[in-house]
Amino acid sequence: MLRNRVQQLERQLRKFILQHFDIELEELAAERPPRIEFGDLAFPFPFQLAKILKKPPRKIADEVAEKFEPPKGIRHVEAAGGGYLNVFFDRSLFFRDLYQELQKDAPFSSSEDPSKIIVEHTNINPN
Repeated sequence: MLRNRVQQLERQLRKFILQHFDIELEELAAERPPRIEFGDLAFPFPFQLAKILKKPPRKIADEVAEKFEPPKGIRHVEAAGGGYLNVFFDRSLFFRDLYQELQKDAPFSSSEDPSKIIVEHTNINPN
């Protein structure tokens, strides 16, 4: 599910880059930002484009953040640092989808109260 959203985001970013900069990127690297407040994913492709376009990476990231329409499941994108494009997931949508997915495959669901799930774990010291 999350992998599908990331792949869709990468496809749309590559399409956007091709349409707006006339550059086809075969591979689009994604990184995990060092801190959660920087987003859920960071794309460093503006640094690649800067060499080709002879523009500062930050200016490219700003342009993409301003004009790119993120797909469903992405709350927003923003330019950060020297030229990263940071992506923030719509977490409420992600967890709702995850919950629905778990409900389909939940062998432990009881018919008494399907909204209630009990999770047990072992204790390292049962005494």
